[in-house]
Amino acid sequence: MVVVDTNVLLELYRFTPDAREELLQALRRVGDRLWIPHQVAAEYYNRRVDAVKDHLALYASVPKSLDDHKAKVLQELYAFAKRCSMATEDKRALVEPIQEVFTRVKAEVVKHAESFDLTLEGVISGDPVLSELAEILDGKTGQGFNDDETRALIEEYERRAQDERPPGYKDSNKKDNAHGDYFVWEQVLRRAEELSSPILLVTNDVKEDWVRKEAGLIVGARPELVAEMKERCGVDFLILQLGAFLQVARKELGASVSASTVAQAENLAASVDRPLVLPEAEYEDLMFALTVHRDHAMAQLERARDSLELHPDDETFQADREFAQADVVRVRKLIHRLKQNSQRKVMNGQPVYWVDGPLVRRARQVALEGGAGAAKARRLVRAAEAGEIARGGQGLKNGLATLRSLYEEARTEEATWAQLLEQAESRQETNFSEAEIRQNLQRARDEGQALELRLKRLRNTGHYEND
Repeated sequence: MVVVDTNVLLELYRFTPDAREELLQALRRVGDRLWIPHQVAAEYYNRRVDAVKDHLALYASVPKSLDDHKAKVLQELYAFAKRCSMATEDKRALVEPIQEVFTRVKAEVVKHAESFDLTLEGVISGDPVLSELAEILDGKTGQGFNDDETRALIEEYERRAQDERPPGYKDSNKKDNAHGDYFVWEQVLRRAEELSSPILLVTNDVKEDWVRKEAGLIVGARPELVAEMKERCGVDFLILQLGAFLQVARKELGASVSASTVAQAENLAASVDRPLVLPEAEYEDLMFALTVHRDHAMAQLERARDSLELHPDDETFQADREFAQADVVRVRKLIHRLKQNSQRKVMNGQPVYWVDGPLVRRARQVALEGGAGAAKARRLVRAAEAGEIARGGQGLKNGLATLRSLYEEARTEEATWAQLLEQAESRQETNFSEAEIRQNLQRARDEGQALELRLKRLRNTGHYEND
């Protein structure tokens, strides 16, 4: 039996479209020998949206990170050129290669992002990956545990974790689903016992409670797992990472698997469960940005509740309350997860934080969204206070006029920041001020778009069809 782990199914949301299709084809070629535990199916379904969110966050965070690094590098070079009294031509020769490299790399990132075919909205409303897997795994998914079994097995997991008996003890500090790996293992054992069939587990999990390593290389499953499978079920147990499985599928099953797809699988496997190392200041900045986002969302929630007290039947305020409530819960959970999955250490005499990579990328994206949301909200609150939310006749007309004024103000500000940015680039003087200009330009654009949507909504109310 070929058993596929949760992390392999989630890679389908990170692969390029061609690689995704090749992996799905390889799974089809396994045929009736393919099987997944109930725990894997549940974890996959619950985490698939976060998987695509994390991947899409890369396409937003990496260009921004490149811009930030470019600004810092060029700032150092301009300071160096100034202190060395370089001539204009020498300074240009120093700076232009850096600008060209960053521009070229950023363009490649954007190109890759444009070729990625999954969207968050598409996955939520009609997940194409889920549809494919539902067909492939029809009748090939195990049963879950009943309530009594679940309680008994959680107690057994806690005993095993205390004794550091694999698998799952490396997750014992998790607040949620710490027993997940052990449940997967127990369901695999029962399947092997039922069929008297050897098991091949395809997983990108590289934690020491699953795999044995020598000289930093994975050489197979933990001996304890092999022994437990043999003793309890009388069969062999093997582990392969996804890249190796795809090569076997190409050779033994005739699956069409390109070298590019194998490389993607190996690269993703190398990043699984590998923490990012953040300087203490960067970690604290990230936590602060998330806290600001949370506080802003809570303020929005209070405003929506106050407005609903005055207008209890207003659907707009009801929607505002629901969105704000969801945002508060989302950011609170993210802050909690970041705290629970961060370890403060000292490296080379400097304090750093070891943090789960996908979690950091998600946190950075949410922090960016929070900054843009706060900027848009400032204008929209002003619009509301000026009467945009008034109902009927003169109140709506005054609100429309106020909103038009705010919209023109936002577009004027956008043009001003765009001009300043153009001037900065023409002088080839990139420093912290240009980064600030870019942020303000994006803020003005976001505000203008938000106000434009409000204008359209008011125009479509029916009161001013010809206005």
